[in-house]
Amino acid sequence: MVSEQIFGEITQLPFKIHTPAHWKHWLENAGLTGVQVHKHGIKPSIKEGIELFREIGFFQFIDTMTRLARYTLTSKIICDRIKKLEKAKMILTRKKSTSKHVGYVLGIGKKLG
Repeated sequence: MVSEQIFGEITQLPFKIHTPAHWKHWLENAGLTGVQVHKHGIKPSIKEGIELFREIGFFQFIDTMTRLARYTLTSKIICDRIKKLEKAKMILTRKKSTSKHVGYVLGIGKKLG
């Protein structure tokens, strides 16, 4: 898949999209019990956005975004990588087979023993 190749090139890491069911299976196979997997899309709701601000802190969030913008504007390498990421994100979100898995997964569980 082209988008997975782009993300792999940018991060220099193996990259593959996995479903929440895959993550749950792997966490349970690692010995975790009571595994819960929560999927979040790339477009958070207003409620999720407010919660994010509460958890991170408004001023910390603004500081982080300001630094990211400054690095993007002053570094050709970062600017090029962000452009590639945007291209890959567009490919992922347009394809029906991958768009439902774009976002992030939070998995929790308890390790016994």
